[in-house]
Amino acid sequence: MVRIYNSKPALQTWREKKSSPEKASRSLEQGGIKGNEIPETTDCTAKEGINPGNATPRIPDANRAISYVQEEITRLQVEDKKLQKTESFLEGMRGVFLSLGEEADAVVSDSGQSDAANTVDSIRISNSLRQLNTAISRISRQRNNLESRVNSLKQTLEYLSVAQENLATSESLSGNAAHVRESLSAVKYQLRQENFMAVVAKNNLQQQRVLGLLYDSKEKI
Repeated sequence: MVRIYNSKPALQTWREKKSSPEKASRSLEQGGIKGNEIPETTDCTAKEGINPGNATPRIPDANRAISYVQEEITRLQVEDKKLQKTESFLEGMRGVFLSLGEEADAVVSDSGQSDAANTVDSIRISNSLRQLNTAISRISRQRNNLESRVNSLKQTLEYLSVAQENLATSESLSGNAAHVRESLSAVKYQLRQENFMAVVAKNNLQQQRVLGLLYDSKEKI
């Protein structure tokens, strides 16, 4: 909630009250000091029974009070100049209430004097705030959609990483299988060679037996 007041009348009154030397002089007069008048030192020797050597004169510190008032007036004048340079006021209006935010109602109201132009401006500002809230809601929905898509992409990346690991394992197993196939091929070739040698040896043995039988039969004849 932002509240802006037209403070020109109040500021003028504040200036008259705070920065007027006459008011400061009047406050000094109420305290018993008139202008720059400094009361004389109290004559303590005029009283009977008082030793002048032990008496302490009481002098009201008027100079200090006056310097304090002058410093205060100077400080207020400096603040007044700062206000004149930095503050801006709304003419013809006593107060403006402006409410912003998604939870608060988008309302702009004028509690003081206003005209048709201010009313039209209020309606325009209300429409602008309504459009702004609509845009914020739309952006929130789009952000939620983007977050869901990002989550889906993260899950896809995790799935792809797992698939890549499985593929690497499969390639390793394929290499091992190829090595095993080569080993089996070598074993098969060796077994075939041994079988061939066994067949040749068997044929040679049969030929030797046939020749032996022929030789024996020839000797008997």
